[in-house]
Amino acid sequence: MSGKGLNTVFPSDLKYFEILNDMLQREPINAIGPEVRGEIASIGIVKGQPFNPDERMKKLLREAGTLGNATARAITIQPRFEGVAIYPETNSGWTMAYANKNASFDENGSMNLDARMLFYFNAGGVTPAMAVTTAGAGSDYALAFLDGKKRAFDGSKTYKVHLPPNVPVNNFWAVTLYDTQTRSQLQTSQQFPTVGSLTQGIQKER
Repeated sequence: MSGKGLNTVFPSDLKYFEILNDMLQREPINAIGPEVRGEIASIGIVKGQPFNPDERMKKLLREAGTLGNATARAITIQPRFEGVAIYPETNSGWTMAYANKNASFDENGSMNLDARMLFYFNAGGVTPAMAVTTAGAGSDYALAFLDGKKRAFDGSKTYKVHLPPNVPVNNFWAVTLYDTQTRSQLQTSQQFPTVGSLTQGIQKER
């Protein structure tokens, strides 16, 4: 790894829509379907045409970016739809990145928009192997934004994670800290804010 910082977070203001316009202009017309393309056109982003929103539209787009960002954060921190709780029979705050282990986000012939937002607001790529709970065949991701009393984590406090013995892991396990503001790895004195089975000096309790 280079050790150099890289900002991969999309903006949530007017710049977001400018980036969307740039992508739409560069990609072929059939990169997205006509329905979504029509929704984008309704805010003035049309392939082959300049994107020049007036002051009224700029205000609306800034508000839309702010509200969209806030909505995605609320869904991320405490999702209310089924299929994401790892321990649904308890009050645990642990959730999974894929609702019902579904990496395509479709459900009974329709798209689970909240489930899709939960994943893509926090990550950039998807593969079915990321939702396979079989050691050696896939990977499993658990997310936690709240403590055992459903309170937001506090950076000034110390927390402990308790795992049951003999967790079925073939290659490795890791716990990584992310910044809730950037959804990127937390900037600390370490090169990577993570600890796991491959961490030098890690000891396993007997």
